[in-house]
Amino acid sequence: LEPARFVHTSTEMGLATLTERGIARGRVHCIRRGLEVFPPLKALRPERSSLRIVCVARLVAKKGLQRQLRIYAALRSAGQVFEARVLGDGPLRAELEQTVAELGLSDHVRFLGHQPQPEVWRQLAWADVLVHTGVVAPSGDRDGLPNVIPEAMAAGTLVVTSPVAGTIEAICDGETGLVADVDDPVAWVRALQRLQTDDALASRMQVAARRWVEASFDAHRNAARLHALFVEAARP
Repeated sequence: LEPARFVHTSTEMGLATLTERGIARGRVHCIRRGLEVFPPLKALRPERSSLRIVCVARLVAKKGLQRQLRIYAALRSAGQVFEARVLGDGPLRAELEQTVAELGLSDHVRFLGHQPQPEVWRQLAWADVLVHTGVVAPSGDRDGLPNVIPEAMAAGTLVVTSPVAGTIEAICDGETGLVADVDDPVAWVRALQRLQTDDALASRMQVAARRWVEASFDAHRNAARLHALFVEAARP
């Protein structure tokens, strides 16, 4: 990176990591990705006694999906009626499906495989909540800020996430979503039940989340900022 005119990263976490490793702060620019078109902000579903949950993730270690399945087991043990749909594919699918069977969750959790983006939007429209259970994998692999989190925020789908990597740059606990430790299933049960029963909180977070996305995840505005850096870098 030393000879680069500038360095572009899409998260504050990336910016901090690069500067810690010796890249001058003024040469590193955090410019996020973004949505070209914002979907309509959906209304809160008034009847959420059966909670609709979606997860959009590659089925790999950094997504913490074994922990997610144990959260669903705790949710069922708490007497919560719910349906969870997992969109995505990957090398852990057979292992995860086996865990679903072992935990007796086959009536609650479905793996839908890889889906095209229009279907992802349809599933976000269906869901009350998007869950993200990201962890740091044994290899050190981790997420930055997965695109699906701002996509859910834009659509009005509530978000519960683990506090790993760049996710909490978008999800501020109690303001734009809820944050819970993936190793504490009870905390996740409480968070999901809050979103099921507290209409005022859920509606407030929908509005705040959409406001964050419009300010921070606009592809046109962010591309213009990146273009300006290239123009400046091209000058003699």
